[in-house]
Amino acid sequence: MDLIDRVGTLKGTLVDFALSPRFARELDAVFEQSFPDGVITDEATATMVASAQVTRGIVDRAGDLP
Repeated sequence: MDLIDRVGTLKGTLVDFALSPRFARELDAVFEQSFPDGVITDEATATMVASAQVTRGIVDRAGDLP
């Protein structure tokens, strides 16, 4: 598998994770704050917003680990 295929696979996995019930409400709130008119016209920006939120959630929860 080349790097481009791998990135596409990982992006899909990240989106599935972000849209899971565990994070859906948080992600919805972030998108509402980041895109107040409700229109996302730039996939790259939306991906960065989603990635940052998921990363923030992972880092926040890592502090709870023993």
